Amino acid sequence: MNKRNTELFVDINAIENNIGIIKKITSGKKICAVVKANAYGHGDVVVANTLLKNNIEWLAVSSIEEGISLREQGILNARILVMGGNYKDCLKEIIHYKLTPSLFSIDSLLSLAERLNEELLIHLKIDTGMSRLGVKLEDTSELIRIVNSHKSFKVEGVFTHLANADLSNNEKNRVQLETFEIVLAKLKQGGIIPSLIHTANSATILTLDQSYFDMVRPGLLIYGVSPFGNGDEIGLKMSMSWHTKPLQIKKVNKGERVSYEGSWQAEVDSLVAVLPVGYADGYHRLLSNNAFTLVKGMHAPVIGNVCMDHIIVDVTKIPDINCNDEFVLLGKQGEKEITFEQISEWFQTIPYEIMCAISSRVPRVYSN
Repeated sequence: MNKRNTELFVDINAIENNIGIIKKITSGKKICAVVKANAYGHGDVVVANTLLKNNIEWLAVSSIEEGISLREQGILNARILVMGGNYKDCLKEIIHYKLTPSLFSIDSLLSLAERLNEELLIHLKIDTGMSRLGVKLEDTSELIRIVNSHKSFKVEGVFTHLANADLSNNEKNRVQLETFEIVLAKLKQGGIIPSLIHTANSATILTLDQSYFDMVRPGLLIYGVSPFGNGDEIGLKMSMSWHTKPLQIKKVNKGERVSYEGSWQAEVDSLVAVLPVGYADGYHRLLSNNAFTLVKGMHAPVIGNVCMDHIIVDVTKIPDINCNDEFVLLGKQGEKEITFEQISEWFQTIPYEIMCAISSRVPRVYSN
């Protein structure tokens, strides 16, 4: 343990297990592993090296800055796809760091074209119904015209993103794929034939094999979580667990209130543990009076409002508790487990947000 006695453990063997499952499900399709947002909080460099060791050629990041960071920390052999970002005045960095930009608008194409005087591999992002980044169907002709008039552009890939991927068998997914096929046909007619077509994220890897095309883009699955809560059924292993130890254990008398605004009141003489974790670490204030931890294989509820640096836990029913006992905020202890799905229910959000919210001041410790 570090001096704060709070650490996030990342299990490399679990990540390798999950990669193997993705490969099996997708039957040998190329994999572009999503490592944006510090690999969903796991540590992008360590995860990237693990992926490369397991023959994953492509990594996806959200910005040029993330791509540069990986290169400068030694990730030299991977193909890095920048999923979005501001490309204006960034051509020098894109070329120097060998990044592959996803161009998602007429403006993004033109901002590079006017400066480009050498061959550049690019991917085109198509908006088929997400209404986020991407060229729309009605702008396909202009897209083709610009690409063909700037011979330095080499369209290696074309992709889209499904807005309802997490909703299995949703009709809107089928409509988006049909729109995507129309765009692909128009591009082919215009002489643009990419070698990599990709659509499937973690959710559609599990539910929509017609979205695989040439490459898939898993994120959440790599880290052991299924968008449908069936990770155990398909053999995924959660790759992250969060542990801490108390700073203080103290008595709270019947009737006394706990934490800011006194939102919890002791109904009986109680024993509480103060843990060095708070919303500055990513343990959100919405978990106030609405979550539990594990200690000695038992549930210990979070009481009172979560503070910036501390939470308070009721340990009245925990026998022989002391400050050397380990508390689990996320992960297994004995027969019990706190999963991302469980925290998501408490938090009223999705597992992605929980992973990404754990702050950099919580040290990552890598096992195996």
